[in-house]
Amino acid sequence: MSRPLAETLVGTTKSNIGPIRWMAPESLGNSEYSKASDIWSFGIVVWEIITRKEPHTDIDPIEVGVKIRDEHLVPPIPEDCDPMWRDLILKCWQTDPEKRPSFDDICEMIERYRRTLEMRELASRG
Repeated sequence: MSRPLAETLVGTTKSNIGPIRWMAPESLGNSEYSKASDIWSFGIVVWEIITRKEPHTDIDPIEVGVKIRDEHLVPPIPEDCDPMWRDLILKCWQTDPEKRPSFDDICEMIERYRRTLEMRELASRG
């Protein structure tokens, strides 16, 4: 995960060590870490919660890193995944870090979804 940055939006690290299966392509390619790379990782965590699996366990870790970096490999989203969660995950996995949502955007998406579910529940009762 990225560290808070004083004036820049992107930081780098000299270390090549990290949780490869959760890392964003730019982190693996350029050792760049930012809020956007955290968003990518968050998308992986949401995928884990939905599937109850770890990503890319069937692929060698080095190969996974290369494929994420070069091909933007992501784990498959189940067909029966709720459309809101599918949309959220796909937004988190945008190839261009600038196109990924902020955590504020994600909170708003989840809150809208919660209100929608609440309204559906109320409608089904009455």
